[in-house]
Amino acid sequence: MKKLQKIKIFLGMNLILALALFLFPIRAFALPGYEGGIKNEVEYAEPLFLTGEPVLLKGKVTITEGRVKNGKRQDRISYSLSDEQKNVQLSRSLTFDVTVREIKEERQVIEDAVLSRFSENITVKRGKTQDRYSLVSYSFSSSQVTDITPSVDYTSLNFGGRKVYSINRDEGEVVVEFSSKGVEYKSPFGGVEIRKGTYLITCSRKENSKQNIPAHSWDAKIGSEIYREITRDLSYIKNDPKLISFEGGFLEETREFSRMKYDYDLPRMKDGVPLSSGRNSGAMEKTLETSPVSKRMQIVKAADLKNHWAKEDVEKLLSLGILVQTGNYFYPEGYEKRGNFAKALGRLMDSPSRVSKILEGSGAGLLKNPGTNDGKSLYDDVSEKENGYEYIESLYRFGVMEGTAYRLFSPDKTLTRAEAVTSLVRALGLMNAAGEYPGSTGFLDDDSIPSWAKRAVFAAKELGLVKGDRAGFFRPFDPLTKAESAVLLSRFLSYLKDDIKKDFIKRSLSF
Repeated sequence: MKKLQKIKIFLGMNLILALALFLFPIRAFALPGYEGGIKNEVEYAEPLFLTGEPVLLKGKVTITEGRVKNGKRQDRISYSLSDEQKNVQLSRSLTFDVTVREIKEERQVIEDAVLSRFSENITVKRGKTQDRYSLVSYSFSSSQVTDITPSVDYTSLNFGGRKVYSINRDEGEVVVEFSSKGVEYKSPFGGVEIRKGTYLITCSRKENSKQNIPAHSWDAKIGSEIYREITRDLSYIKNDPKLISFEGGFLEETREFSRMKYDYDLPRMKDGVPLSSGRNSGAMEKTLETSPVSKRMQIVKAADLKNHWAKEDVEKLLSLGILVQTGNYFYPEGYEKRGNFAKALGRLMDSPSRVSKILEGSGAGLLKNPGTNDGKSLYDDVSEKENGYEYIESLYRFGVMEGTAYRLFSPDKTLTRAEAVTSLVRALGLMNAAGEYPGSTGFLDDDSIPSWAKRAVFAAKELGLVKGDRAGFFRPFDPLTKAESAVLLSRFLSYLKDDIKKDFIKRSLSF
């Protein structure tokens, strides 16, 4: 258990050191801009404390992300918001200049953003009177670093700035100083983003005899936490009718969930004027969720899986199209081949699409093995015309699976347990996660495990990807059966879908 916690602590540290879209170019995937709101497919919500009172604004936000050219891009974000009573109206337009830097040796991308243009006006009605808050000064900068691994991206984000609003031109001003930090991960089977921030607000206002407002000043402090997750759930739906050609099938549901919580310490206000005593302390919370997108998976009809011990894992992967069967049989006790395993792992990771997006973003240097074959096969024994060749090539480019000799991949060679486990740990980007590797994997046959696989076997054991046999042996050179391969891939999928999220949230709550 202690070893497992050390591995997971290292992963948690990686998350802090290394948030953003899974596909290049890298960008924080959850939140529209840096104004602290959340959204679903039809609505955007954001808090406002500028008047000294908590107000929830809703409306629309439009994001236009520019294309990267010569390491630079320009993003534009516009907002049109109001409260439910339409007493507060907000219009905002922001333009950010973003510089993208690639750290090729470390396979990382750093993005630095500054605000180049801004416009924001807020109208607040109180009975027959109204105040107009105009943004006259806005200094802002942000920086994020993303660590790109073959199947998961981890990002850390920091930003801060200062906004100055004029009240009715020269009647007073409100100054907002803020800083925030965030962490994020995203994989093909889900993602989480967490941001925490602090806002300090000071207001000074002159007397307005027409509105019966005396000269006054006040200050406030707000703490924020914004959380968003993308989930991709799989469930088996059993058919109720018995006289039907199949027992049931898998249903995939994808949804997004966002939550914001703002703890505020504000003055007690009456008619726009702070009272002389007491404070208004409390919290504003809001959640938004997208409608689930449901997708039925293909029906599995494998005659040799009915009572097999690996039936659930195999059928799940067959339904997703990660594994492929021949005819009406899967042959679970047949030996897994290197080529078939590479194709299955590549489908699970969506590695060809990932490589393609990285190359489109001029990020060839981010790939460990970019290759220079001009569209020709990297291996003499794997034709570029072969079905699924792109999966083998993309895993090579990511350094997940390599050949057995110069220009040879040996796709028809049986896959060993050591090869399979090492590939999975490389796909997670955790080959070096065993930072305090004790020198032994803990299996009774540790001496027979090849040196190139030991750290991977240790990490896989600690992360629950591999368990060994009942006697405590790993058996590194044993050929893997197709059923055993399916179970390993299913555990890998579960880690991407569930385990990494649990650990990420736990480690990020107090970051």
